Amino acid sequence: MIVRHMTRRAATMSLVSALMVMSSGAAFVPVHAEESAAAATSQPAVDQPAATPVSETPIAAPPTEEPAATSAPTEPAATPEATSPAEENPEANEPAADAEKDVSASISGSVVETKPGAWELGETIGFTVSVKNTTDTPRAIKVVESNLSNYNGCRWGSVAPGETKTCTASHTVDATDVAAGSFTPSVTVDVYAKPYYQGQSQRLAPLTGPAVNVVVPTVEITKLAVADAEGTTYKPGHTLHLDATLHNPSGGEVSITVAEESDITGTCAAPTLGAGQDTTCALSYAVTAEDIELGEAELTLTVTGGDYSDTKTVIVPVLGNWAPATAFAPHNANPASPARLTPLQVLDAPTGEYNIRIPALTTASNGDVLASYDLRPKKGGSNNGGDAPNTNWIVQRRSTDNGTTWGPRTVIARGGFGEDGKTPTGYSDPSYVVDHETGTIFNFHVYSQQTGVVVNNPYYEYGADGRINEKNPKTMNFNVAVSKDNGRSWTKRVITADVLGEKGREVQSCFATSGAGTQKMAQPHKGRLLQQAACFKKGGKQVVALTIYSDDHGATWHSGEFTSLTADAPQGGSWQFDENKVVELSDGTLLLNSRTPSGAAKGHRIVATSTDGGQTWQDYRVDTGVIDPANNAQVIRAFPTARPGTLRSKVLLFSNTKNVKDRTNGTISLSYDDGTTWPVAKEFRAQGTGYTTMTIQADGSIGILYEPDIWSKVGYQNFTLSWLEPKLATEPAFTSVEGSITDGVEVSLKLAMTGDDPALKNTVTVTGLPKGLSFNAETMTITGRTALGNTEPKVFPLTVAFSEEDDGTGIPRAAKADYTLTVNKNVGDSVTPKPEEQKPGDGQAAPSPKPNQDSDQGSQGQQKPDNTNPEPAGSSTDAAGIAGVIAKVLGFFGDVLKSILSIFG
Repeated sequence: MIVRHMTRRAATMSLVSALMVMSSGAAFVPVHAEESAAAATSQPAVDQPAATPVSETPIAAPPTEEPAATSAPTEPAATPEATSPAEENPEANEPAADAEKDVSASISGSVVETKPGAWELGETIGFTVSVKNTTDTPRAIKVVESNLSNYNGCRWGSVAPGETKTCTASHTVDATDVAAGSFTPSVTVDVYAKPYYQGQSQRLAPLTGPAVNVVVPTVEITKLAVADAEGTTYKPGHTLHLDATLHNPSGGEVSITVAEESDITGTCAAPTLGAGQDTTCALSYAVTAEDIELGEAELTLTVTGGDYSDTKTVIVPVLGNWAPATAFAPHNANPASPARLTPLQVLDAPTGEYNIRIPALTTASNGDVLASYDLRPKKGGSNNGGDAPNTNWIVQRRSTDNGTTWGPRTVIARGGFGEDGKTPTGYSDPSYVVDHETGTIFNFHVYSQQTGVVVNNPYYEYGADGRINEKNPKTMNFNVAVSKDNGRSWTKRVITADVLGEKGREVQSCFATSGAGTQKMAQPHKGRLLQQAACFKKGGKQVVALTIYSDDHGATWHSGEFTSLTADAPQGGSWQFDENKVVELSDGTLLLNSRTPSGAAKGHRIVATSTDGGQTWQDYRVDTGVIDPANNAQVIRAFPTARPGTLRSKVLLFSNTKNVKDRTNGTISLSYDDGTTWPVAKEFRAQGTGYTTMTIQADGSIGILYEPDIWSKVGYQNFTLSWLEPKLATEPAFTSVEGSITDGVEVSLKLAMTGDDPALKNTVTVTGLPKGLSFNAETMTITGRTALGNTEPKVFPLTVAFSEEDDGTGIPRAAKADYTLTVNKNVGDSVTPKPEEQKPGDGQAAPSPKPNQDSDQGSQGQQKPDNTNPEPAGSSTDAAGIAGVIAKVLGFFGDVLKSILSIFG
C-alpha cells in the first residue's frame, strides 16, 4: 500500500446554487465557503494590519495609527435603525386591515444546482440570499429566522422598488445532516410597509431551498499517530513508523483504497470493511534531510471507501541528532571591523493566507543567528490575521553564516483551535533570552485563547488553590519555549501563575514584550535571566512595566514589582508604559527603557533604574535625548563582557524609529555614558521601519531585525561599529602625529590621544627621539633639551606605540602612529650648542607606573591623569623657553646699537 504525502484537500465539490423567488424576490444561492467569507468580510491591504493589535499599538493612541480591518457593510445605514413595534410586540406581525400597511405577497421559486456534488461532515456550505422588492413602494426587509449561520447581515433598511439586495450565510454539515443524507436551507423574512422598519410588518412563510446532498461516510480515519518512542532522533533515510486505524460507519460493506503517490508505505489488516468494522494499518515514512532541518514532517493519509474519502494529517516531530548547546561568553561588537551596512534582506512577507509581524533576534552558542516572528493566519484565524486573539504561530529562520543566507522557516509554537474545534489558541510577540552559563535559549511569547490584552474582556481567575487558572480561556498567558540545542527543537510551558502570583489580582492582562531580554553579567544577581513585560491595570487604561526573572537557569520564573505610574513624574503628570526593554549598565545597575504613547514622556522614552536586579524601580525620568513615536525599540550593550567601570562597559546601542510621529527613519544611536546622553546617531533606513531589535553576532557585527513595511514583513540588515562611528571615543587613537621644538630650548611636548582608559594599565613606547629628549609615560609628554646646533630645521621620524591591558572583551586596546618631530634652529646670540652625536634609534620604553586599585572587579590600575584636554599639537616651548629667546634677541640688538654709537661717538 502506498499513501500519498499531501496537504489537507480543499472541498472540490461545488456548492448548490439556488434561486428562490418571492414577491419581494428572496433567493438562496449556495457558493463556496471561502467565497462567502470573502464576500462577508473585506480583506485588509497586504501592508496594513488586519486588526487593531493592542500590544502593538500606542496605548490610548488614536485608532487610526494602526488601521483595523473592517467588514464591508451590506449597505451604509442612512440613519440609525429604530426598533419597530413589530420587534417589541409579536402581535404587530399580524397583517393589518389598513390598506396603507398591507405588505402581503405570494411566493414562487426555482432551484438550480450549478455543479453536482455532495458535502461531507464538517464542511461549510456558503449561501447567497437575494431579495428583490417587486412592489412600487420602498420597503425594509430582514431575515429574522434561519437554520443557517451568520445571517445577521441579511437586513436592509431601505429597498427601492425593483431593487435587489444580497447577503451571505452559511451552514456547517453536522451529524444530523449526515444521518439525513441532506440539508435543506430555510429562512424566514419580515417585510415592512415603510423603510427603516417603520409601519406594519408581515412575516412571510419560511422559504426553503431544495435539499443539498450530504455524503454518508463509509470510511473514517480515527487514528493516525507516530509509533516511535518520544524523543527518537533521526538521520536522513531513517524510518519513521506510524499507526492508523480506519472505521466503516455505514450500514454496508466497503472496499478501502489508499492514494498511491506518497512516500508513506505500509499495509492495512483488512482491505474490506463490513458495517461498523475497524481495521489497523502499519505505515512507515523515510525521513528526509529537509524534514530534519524543519524539525517536523507534515504527513497526510487519504483513504477512500466507495464514493467517500477521508483525509487526516499529522505533524510529526523529526528530531535531528543536533549537538547540544554549550556555555559561551556573550559576543562583543568589534570596533576594528571595516565599516559596513548590508542591504535589506526580507526574511518573510505576508500573503493572502497570513500576515507577518513582530521581530525577535538572538545569537546561539554555536554562532547561529536566530530570527523569530509572528505568522498570523487570515483564513481560519479568529481575528483575520491580526493580533491576539488569533490562531497565530511563532516561527523562526536561522543563519549559519552571520546573516548572509537564511534557512527555511521552522515552527516554535503552532496556533490552531482547541479540542472543541472552536476555541482559538494562538502565540504572539516572541522575545529571546539566552542563558550564557548553559547555552539554553528561551523564547517568551503570548499564549491566548478567546481574548487579547484588552479585547473580549480578559481577566485572571484564581482557583481554590490560590493560583491563577491558566486554562481559563479568558486568561492572557505567559508562555515560554525552551531549546537546549541552539534553537533546533523546543518544549513549551505556561508560567503565568508562577510569574504573577497575587499580582494578577491588580491587572486584567499582561504580555511579554517582543524583541530580546538579557542576562546580568555582574553583581548583584549575576547570571539572572531577565524578560520584560507590560500589564494593563484593571480598567484597561493604565499600563505598567514588570520584570520577569529567573535565578536558576529557567527552572522557575518570578517577577518584581510593577513600575510606578506617578513616581518622579512632572507635576500633575503620569507615566504610561508599554513595550519596554532592560539593559545592564557598567556598574551592574539595570536601565529600563520604555515606549510610551501618552503621558509625561510622549514623543520620547521613559527610563528608570534598578539596583536590585529588577525587583524595584526608581529614578524615573524622560529621556529627552531620544525621539520616538511610541514604537517598540531595543537597547543593548555593545561590549557585554567589558570589565565594570571601563570605557567600553559604558557603551550602549539603541535602535528605534527616530521620528516623533511616524514609524520611519530607522536609526541606531550610541551612548558612551550608560545611556545618559546619545551623542552618536545614524539612520539605517529612511522609509518605514516598525519594530526593531538587535543582537551582537559571533563575527562582532550587529544584526538588526525590523518591520520594513511598518505593519508587515520582517527584514534583516547587518552593520559594524565603524559604520556607525569611524572614530569611537572608547578606542585608543593618537589625535596628532607631528610636533615642533627649538634646538637648545627646554621642551614639554604632550602626545594627544583619545581612548586612554583610566581604569586600565598601559604601556607606551616612543622610539627615534633625538639626543637630549626623553618620554614620560605617566604624563604622556616628551621632555628635555636638544643640542644639535643645526642651521636648518631637522626632522626626526618617531614611532609611538600604545597598548592597554585587556578590559574583559578580548579585543586588543592598542594604537600605533608614525610621529614627525621637527627641531628648528636656534636663532639666539648665545653660545651655539655644540653638536652632539645622535645615536640611531635613541629612545625609551616607559611602562606606566600606575599601582593596582583595590577593587572587587579585579586589578584595574590606578586612575591616570585626565587626557581629555591635551595641549595643542606642535606646542614646542613652554613660557620660560619663549621668554629666554626674546631676551637673547633683545640683547643681540642692544649690542649692535652700542657698536654703532661708538663708531660715531
